[in-house]
Amino acid sequence: MIPVLEVCNKLGLGGTEKTTQIFCKYLDRNKFYVHSCGFFEGGAREKLIEKSSSGHFIAKGNPEVFYNYLAKNDIKIIHWHGLERVSSKEVSTTIQLLKHCKNNGIRVIETSPFPTHQQEIDNLLDKRLFVSKTALLKFLWKYNPSNKLKYDFLYNPVDDALLKNLEITKTDILQFKKSAGIAENELVICRIGRKDWWRWDTQILTVGKILLSKGIRFKLLFRSAPSEFISKVKEYGLSSFVINLKDTSDELEIAKTYQASNIVLQVGRLGETFGCAIAEAMFFGKPVVVNSTDFTKFTLFDRNNAQIELVNNGVNGFVVNNNEKIADTVIKLAQDAKLYNNIACCGKESVLNNFSAKKLTTILERHLVSNNYKTENNFLSLKKYKEVCPNESLKDVFVGNCEAVSSYFWHKVGANRGKS
Repeated sequence: MIPVLEVCNKLGLGGTEKTTQIFCKYLDRNKFYVHSCGFFEGGAREKLIEKSSSGHFIAKGNPEVFYNYLAKNDIKIIHWHGLERVSSKEVSTTIQLLKHCKNNGIRVIETSPFPTHQQEIDNLLDKRLFVSKTALLKFLWKYNPSNKLKYDFLYNPVDDALLKNLEITKTDILQFKKSAGIAENELVICRIGRKDWWRWDTQILTVGKILLSKGIRFKLLFRSAPSEFISKVKEYGLSSFVINLKDTSDELEIAKTYQASNIVLQVGRLGETFGCAIAEAMFFGKPVVVNSTDFTKFTLFDRNNAQIELVNNGVNGFVVNNNEKIADTVIKLAQDAKLYNNIACCGKESVLNNFSAKKLTTILERHLVSNNYKTENNFLSLKKYKEVCPNESLKDVFVGNCEAVSSYFWHKVGANRGKS
């Protein structure tokens, strides 16, 4: 059996950490000894990852601790989720680590949640996988690397077997709603994401305000919305219509959140490199409405757009940018049971066909042992991407974002003004 080390920089609540956890769980124990590591620090997901590993450690950013573990456990393959390419100090550490692996015959494959580029790092990798076709396309379009054969894609996995076991009864759903302050007959519109202000957008509050003006009885159910976002709720006159649930690593609580919802409105200003929340919502039969955040258009933000890859507009969900049209789509789903059920069924089918954990782990295993293996799925061309990417005017791109930018810079910079 081959000793393989699954590495994530931190072991918090994001989709990258969840992917690390799922691969640790599903890698074939007849082929691999599975070890795991939080290179910089642990976090809320650490115990779950450790539970699925033969060996586990936190390196605290110390290369020597890392090297010692590699040698002691005779690690042959490292699968790293998101190598650091931003901080110059950490880039230097990454290059040092990769050179050590190269010199000691240790194979390194990276799964990249973000299509960033650092030539010296990429040269030292055996293979680099992006978490969607769209993320891979953005990388190739933006950087045009010389050795394109080194790059491939592998979707983030959905632990469908676990989610199946987390399905709850109608009675349980009603109890969850009651505990959250939601009436039985209220339309529940959900948005789940990590507590990162850049990933949220007041667009969803604008949609809520439109629904209110149309006489729709609803609740906006958020999980992990940041304080900067929640502080805007009163301005939109939605204080009585918003519920914000706390961060949690409890899979059952997250599953209950989806199942207590009617529609998932996963809009944001940055878009998705994959979209774990979208895929999990679809598994539970919840129609998903997203916005397009075309990465080829210049904006104040560096954006991704894999949500339009997961959501096939009008088939397993909806891609809508205009706020009035988003509200109309939500109302139509709420009032047309046949449409709702068709979208829900197609969404679940697409998750099982494309993102099942066992299926994707089998593909990962082939990448781990071979440079020549290519994902058995057509790559996404820029032409095809443009065909499925809804048009955006500059107004669509910037409305709602200028306020966010101003708020962000005041929060990060203005608050420190005058300090030495």
